[in-house]
Order: sequence, then C-alpha cells, then structure tokens
Amino acid sequence: MTAYADLQTALATINTVVQKATVDLFSNPQAGVFLRFTEKMTSGSDLNQLVQPGAGPKMRQWTGAKQFKTFRAYAQTHQTVPFEASMRLTRREVQYDKSGMVGKKISNFLSDQIDAYDRISFAQLIATPTGLDGVALFSASHPWATEAGGTQGNTGTTAMSLAAVTATRNAGMALTYENGEYMGINYDTIMCGPALTQRAREIAEANDRVLKIDASGAEATASVVTSSTMQNMWQGAFTVVENPRLVGTYANYWYMIDSTFAGGQRPLILIESDSMHVTAMDQPTSDNAFFRDEYLWSVTADLIVAPFAWMSIYRHVV
Repeated sequence: MTAYADLQTALATINTVVQKATVDLFSNPQAGVFLRFTEKMTSGSDLNQLVQPGAGPKMRQWTGAKQFKTFRAYAQTHQTVPFEASMRLTRREVQYDKSGMVGKKISNFLSDQIDAYDRISFAQLIATPTGLDGVALFSASHPWATEAGGTQGNTGTTAMSLAAVTATRNAGMALTYENGEYMGINYDTIMCGPALTQRAREIAEANDRVLKIDASGAEATASVVTSSTMQNMWQGAFTVVENPRLVGTYANYWYMIDSTFAGGQRPLILIESDSMHVTAMDQPTSDNAFFRDEYLWSVTADLIVAPFAWMSIYRHVV
C-alpha cells in the first residue's frame, strides 16, 4: 500500500480497502459448515412465525362419507435481534501509518466476519434451545410419538462406533408422527470434530472393516484371539462433515443428520431480516472525528437462529 502523504489520502486509501473487502465479504457464501444443520431464509419482518405441520390425513379405504381432517401444527414466533462487530482507529494511527498496517487491520476485520453465521449457528446448536414442540431441540421427550401421546428422542450418550452409527440410524428411521406413520428419516450425514473424523471416515468410507473374533468364533471387543475382514456395509452410505468448532468440551460430540428431510428442513433455521452490511464514520467531518479524534467501522445484521426440525438430527454427547 502507498505510504500516506496526508489524512485525506490515507482515508481515501482506506476506503478503497473497505470497498474491496466488502465485495469479497458479500459476493461469496458465508464460510463454515453451518448450512449442514441450518436452513437459511430471508425475511423482511421483525417478527417471524415458524410453523411446522405434524401428521396429515392418511389414506384409508373409502367407505361412507369422506373424513376431512387437518394437520397438527407446531408454531413459534421469533423476533430478529441485531448483531454487530465494530472497530475504531485513532486519527493518528490513520494519518501517520507508513507501513500499510491500518489497511491490513481493516481488511482482516472485515474478512473475519465471513464465518459469522457459522459461529452464531453453532452456538445455538450447542445451546439446545426450546423448539416448536415445547421441549429442547435435543431431548428424549419430544411429544406426540403416537396419537395417544408418548414421547421419542433424538439424543444419546454413546461413543462413536460402527454399532452406535447403526443404532442411531435405526432410531431415526423409527421416528413416527402421532398417527403412527413413519417420518421417513434417513440419516445420511455424520458430523463430528477433528478428534472423531478418522473414526467417522473408517465407518463411512473404508472398503473393508476388521472383525475381532473371540475363542468361540463370535465378533467381540474383549478376549480377542484372532481377526478377519469383511466388506464395509456402510461404505458410501454417509457423508462425513468435519466441524472444526467441535473441539475442547465438544471434541467427542457427534451428530447424524438427514439432509433431505421434508425438502431439506434443518434442525435450525437462520432468519435474516437485514443482511450483513458495512457502515462507517470515516470522514474528518464525522462527529466521532471532531469529538474523539477517531474513525469507526461496523458490520451489522438483524437475524435470529431458531430451532426447527428436531427430527432431522440426532446428537450424542460423550
């Protein structure tokens, strides 16, 4: 970047950097894996009602008059909230910068927002907010498992293994609406952090798997005397998604997701009322320049990330 000759030149140079970084920020999709578990929609409203229908009428033999029924509807209203990221630079920092460091600071500040939606969505995934059915997004007590009542769940505490993946897949397929009809869940994605990625890929992508065998000839995990191999029945059945945010406390969390449920409904939905945009007070005549001798930049948005299709995901906390 050209060395600054005076304040006006400095501000003009910074404005060029801001314009380029803004184009880069908003001309590309938000970074991260949040769209694997978050549906994104645009709304021009501050208040947004989410409605998820339950079971509808099912086919029966037509005898006598037709029976007209409706859907059980789950509804929840969410108000979007403002988000912001802001930075300041003093006039002296701007005017006397000879290295181009000020431009780099602003460019880095704007580029750091490229994964904002991923970070916000992940925080909600971990927070397990209360969903449309009145219980937590991940719960063993989701209501209306049958017409008479009953509950069903989408959470467990089992470490990732071939057996656990199989059992979780089967649990998803067993989920039903209150009329007894299956929801049609087919978990096709395994999401985990770096600590579990190798194990997940071995389960979902390996050509063969190793069988550990005990003295009786049965597959075993203890008292193993020999081993053999067999074709991996789950090869290609699941897409493995590595979420780099699943570290530390969440390193052994893992999820199974149905990416095709009801046309792509996700367990979370991001409602964007006012999309991310950049505002600045970067003129010598700005109030902040006059009173505080500084220049300000902000990235703001109005949005909400809310729970939605709980049945499209299953979580294990280990």
